[in-house]
Amino acid sequence: MKAAKTEKGQIAPDKKESTITILSGLKRFPDKEIHSLLNKYIYNSDTDISRAAIRAAASEENLGAVPHLYRLIEKAPLIQKIEAVKALALIKDHTSVESLIKYFPIIEEIAVKREILRAVNSIAPSYDKVAELNRSILIDEGQDDYFKEIAVQGLVTAGDYSFLSYYVAYSAPSVQSTAFNKILADNSYSASTFLTKLESKTPEFAETPLGMYFCAYVLIVRNPKNNFMMGLIQKATTETISAFLGALSGVLDRIPSVKKVFRTLLLMPYGDNDTERLIGSVLTEVLVLTRQNSPQAFTELTGLCSVHLDSLITKIKKNHLSLKDAKGKEDLRVILLARLCDSSLPSDLIVKTQEFFKKATWNSPKHLIEKIKGVLESDEDIKQFELYTPLFHETDRKKRLYIYSMLKVVAGESPALFKRLNRVIKVVGWLEVKKLSKKIGEMLTFAREERMEVLESTCLITLSELSSKSILSDYNQFFNNEIKNHELLTGYIFGARYLPPGIVIPPLLDKLFEQETDSNLKSMILDTLKTIDLSRKTTVIPELIRVIDGDFSPVLKGKAGEIISLYGDSTIFNSMLDLTRKEDSRIKIISIRILREISKRDSDLPVDVFTNRLYMLLEDPERVVRVESLFTLFDLEDDYAVKILRDWLGSDDTNLLVLILPRIKGVISKEILPHLLRLIGSGHIGVQRALRNIFPDICRGEFLNEIRRTLIGYLDAGSGTAAAAGVKEDGGTGGYAGGEARAEQSLIHHPKLEFKFRREHSQVLTVFFIDIVGYTRWSTKLDMSSLMRLVKTFEKIVTGTIDRYNGRIIKKMGDGVLATFKHPVNAAAASIKIQENIAGRNLYTVDNERFYVRIGLHTGSVIRKDADIYGDVVNIASRMETSASPGEILITEVTYNQVKEYIKCRKVGKIKVKGVEEELSTYSPEQILVDVEKIIKDSRKNLGKTMINSEGSPQNRLRESLFSPSFHVPKSVTLEGQLVTHLKELFLDMSKAGEEIANDYHEEYVFKRYLQQKWNEMMMNFREKKGYKT
Repeated sequence: MKAAKTEKGQIAPDKKESTITILSGLKRFPDKEIHSLLNKYIYNSDTDISRAAIRAAASEENLGAVPHLYRLIEKAPLIQKIEAVKALALIKDHTSVESLIKYFPIIEEIAVKREILRAVNSIAPSYDKVAELNRSILIDEGQDDYFKEIAVQGLVTAGDYSFLSYYVAYSAPSVQSTAFNKILADNSYSASTFLTKLESKTPEFAETPLGMYFCAYVLIVRNPKNNFMMGLIQKATTETISAFLGALSGVLDRIPSVKKVFRTLLLMPYGDNDTERLIGSVLTEVLVLTRQNSPQAFTELTGLCSVHLDSLITKIKKNHLSLKDAKGKEDLRVILLARLCDSSLPSDLIVKTQEFFKKATWNSPKHLIEKIKGVLESDEDIKQFELYTPLFHETDRKKRLYIYSMLKVVAGESPALFKRLNRVIKVVGWLEVKKLSKKIGEMLTFAREERMEVLESTCLITLSELSSKSILSDYNQFFNNEIKNHELLTGYIFGARYLPPGIVIPPLLDKLFEQETDSNLKSMILDTLKTIDLSRKTTVIPELIRVIDGDFSPVLKGKAGEIISLYGDSTIFNSMLDLTRKEDSRIKIISIRILREISKRDSDLPVDVFTNRLYMLLEDPERVVRVESLFTLFDLEDDYAVKILRDWLGSDDTNLLVLILPRIKGVISKEILPHLLRLIGSGHIGVQRALRNIFPDICRGEFLNEIRRTLIGYLDAGSGTAAAAGVKEDGGTGGYAGGEARAEQSLIHHPKLEFKFRREHSQVLTVFFIDIVGYTRWSTKLDMSSLMRLVKTFEKIVTGTIDRYNGRIIKKMGDGVLATFKHPVNAAAASIKIQENIAGRNLYTVDNERFYVRIGLHTGSVIRKDADIYGDVVNIASRMETSASPGEILITEVTYNQVKEYIKCRKVGKIKVKGVEEELSTYSPEQILVDVEKIIKDSRKNLGKTMINSEGSPQNRLRESLFSPSFHVPKSVTLEGQLVTHLKELFLDMSKAGEEIANDYHEEYVFKRYLQQKWNEMMMNFREKKGYKT
């Protein structure tokens, strides 16, 4: 159905989403024509379309939109007004600031006023009238805090700290937080004095702004006061710590003093488990950045860490109540309760618990017990606490006071020392401070004696990171399956990644398959295995395949798949192929991804079999499997993947399209683009949103003009009905009806047959065409004998050079030759040598005997049949030759990309080739950058004695391509003439057969080298039988 505009400026409802997509796409083309078009659409009566047009029109070059936006601010509905002000902020026309300030007191809608204030601060925060407006808002006690937050950001950007130093101290917490956050975001070192002046005001700050102020103080103030900082740290609450860490996380890459931040994080008090995790995360990032940017600072951090460790251990030993001091079961229970409170309860709840036991009269503990249970995070802690609940029912006054005294001693010091000790011990491991191994070992013993599982776990991990020899014997407990505590298991599993793989892998796999191991521990085991180098651990991969095929969660199957993708090879091909036949679509997808990754690095994987399986999976009932298979075919560079994608883009299955579009960015080509743009006509909102998401990636480079033309064409045709350029209404497939099943019938079974044909008859070759310029003129000008001499000279130069550079002549055509080369460099080098030889000959001949040649090269897949070659590659090479000037060589961009490391080329330009949609870029090889003659001589001297390392330099790869076996009979070997002839013919025939079946020059080299070695061995045997010495 053709879309139409129902009224002036109004789009038919069925094309609304298409229009929004078009307008979103046009944002990428900031020129006058597009701006003029967008400016018309901003008045559309549909709010969503109008907003899309306003957003698209909001670019700095579009000053023409400004008066239209003012009109919207005055008369449009609220949503469009807001969008119009936002657009003015993006256009950044300084002349609009005055007008917006005038609108500010007139406009009644609060949301619009906010955007106006934000806009003027975005355009010109330092402008006098903007600063004056900001100050007036901050002074106005009746003004909304949201306005004040915008105003304070503007004043920070303008650097108006003289005003802020008075105002911020007495403003609302949200305004204070905004000011400090903006100082950090702008990296405003000019705020140092301002922050220093606020030191005395910090006791009045709320917790969150105090944390953000502290972060700004640490990073911005030039000479911060240590005593002041220590005071803030000691008084910091959980909320303050969280705010500090949140602010710090956003500016880690701009830390001026790593040492200062590192020390602050070590001293930071324990708030709760969440803040402790955040401290650990930030510390890790700080250390990573330090290692990257200033590794010399590591020595200083190591010293700080050592000092803090000693200090904490001394304090703990001084105040610690040891289990050894317990005189009986009741004492033991009291000490363990005190420890649990210290390690797991927030400080306010600890105080309430202390007060409960301190009171002279006993009250019901039910409410307090429930509150404590609600705070405890793990089931293990809750079970442990339930053992201590009888203490809360104790009514004897003396016993209650004894419990209180124990709680007071253990939890009386802030910060919680054991939590900080844990933190510092972790940092010892991250910094790899091996000299502290002994001290950490002592703390491990202490933790075991005192039944402190968290501390024990941390010590285990750190000692593993430090590669402590003593830790290996401790792991025997884990290996022998004696450990049941979750915290300790976590430590052993995590620490295993730092120990010898041969020792830790078997028990890790055992734990992975134990039924009682919970999913979190299994996930950690897989994470640990991923960090271990498994390249030589062949027994691990089959076990991980069991995870994919077993009763494990999808997350665990995915993690196992990632590990197999990293370390699997072609030996697991059949196992993974079998998994693609499972009913579970997730298993199929994991298996496909594994095989795809292996195929990139293991040439032994049978890609043809994998490809055929992928074609079968294109008919899978699950869309996700079909899509995964298709894009894997793209990764395998399968020719038919483009055609399948083209048809799928024409499918009516919108759910399939929604899966395809997010992944299409990397495979878009000129062939695909028109079919993609045709989806703009879809009425499905999911398809439209997916298109909008990919526009930023495709609206660039070679696609720009076509996308621009198509988008304008859609708008002109009524928003979403025009066919994309170059696409027929039937989808370009010759009668395609649009159904998904129809696409499979026409494109899946046929490509499978085609693939089989390609596998048997195609090779990737560089096709070489050469002919004599003006041969017809020569044939009429010269007598027959002179013409034959010219042709003979031409063929002698050409065929000899082709043979020397391992080329293969397909046919001679009188004045021309068609040949192929396995390596493009051989072809290009041979071409240069031919032109040089002909030019050298012409120097010593008279004018009427001089001749010139043209040469054309192209590289690609060629069909070989009956000693001839066919296909588009041949036609393009021929077109390169006919387009070359006399004495010139023309090559395509495909060939150029493979020879540019070896041969200097000159860019010639683009030419149109019949049957090829786009023009082809061409280059002319001019100079060989490597000593080809030396490589040829060396390879012939070598004659297969040593293997060339093709993994090395480009020259080594070239040596492979230039290797040519020589089946020469030494004089010292006497054989019958007929036998010699037969032997040579046999080996030459085998060598030619190798050329026919080899997929590339490397395979050909390996085979020819093998023949050369066998020939050399044969000659050696003949020598020895005749009594000759080697």
